[in-house]
Amino acid sequence: MHNMCFVTGDGALLIRDSVGERAVSRLGPEFFHSPVVMASCGKQHSACVTEDGTLWLWGSPVNAQLHRTGCLGTADNPSDVHMRPLPSHISPGVFGASPAVMVACGEDFTLLLTAAGKVWGCGKCMHGQLGVDPADHRYQFGLRCIDGGSFAAAAVVMVAAGRRHSVALGADGRVWTWGKNDCGQLGLGSMADTFVPSGVAADALGGATAVMIAAGKRGRDHVSRARQHSPGLG
Repeated sequence: MHNMCFVTGDGALLIRDSVGERAVSRLGPEFFHSPVVMASCGKQHSACVTEDGTLWLWGSPVNAQLHRTGCLGTADNPSDVHMRPLPSHISPGVFGASPAVMVACGEDFTLLLTAAGKVWGCGKCMHGQLGVDPADHRYQFGLRCIDGGSFAAAAVVMVAAGRRHSVALGADGRVWTWGKNDCGQLGLGSMADTFVPSGVAADALGGATAVMIAAGKRGRDHVSRARQHSPGLG
C-alpha cells in the first residue's frame, strides 16, 4: 500500500489509497477541530499537522516483514500498535508541550519538528535514522526527542525524511544528516551509516546558504541561495 494525501485551501485533508480504485476521503477541519496545514506520506503510513499544533498519524505500523515498526508513535508497547484507518491525534504534551509545526514520513519512521526547534522521531531505526544507535533501538515505539546537542544549540526549522535517512535544516542555513548512507546520500564524504545528526561541511554547498531541504529514496537535496556580502560589512 502506498498512500496519497492532499491539503486543501480551506484546511481539509484529502486521503486516497493508491491501491485499487478507492474513492478520495475528505476530512475537514471539523474532524480535526483545526485546519490542516501540512501532511506527509510514508510507505504505509501518513501524518499531518493542524494549525493548533496537534500531530495526527494513521495507516499501518507493520512492514513487509510483518514487524511492528512504531511509526505511528502512539504506543510504547509493541503489542499495542494496531492499524489505524483514520487519523489519530497525539497532543503536544507528548512531545515536550511545544506545538507541532512540521512532520516528515520516511519508509517506516516519522520525524516531527516542534515550534521550539526540537526534532522528535518514532518508528524503525535499523540504520540510525532516529538518532539512536540501532544496536540499542531497532524500533522506537512512542515519540523520542533526538539529541539536541547534535545540532550545536541551533534551532531546527525544517526536517525531511528519505527512505531510511533523515535531514534537518537550521535557522542559520546549516544542514545535518543521519541514518542510512549506502549511496553517500548523507553528504558526509563517506558511505558509512551514522546515528548521530552530523553537520554537512559548508564547502559541500559551494559557499551558499541552504534555505530548503528534501530527501528521496537514496538521495538528499538542498535548495540554496548564495551569500551576499557588501564591502565593509564583513
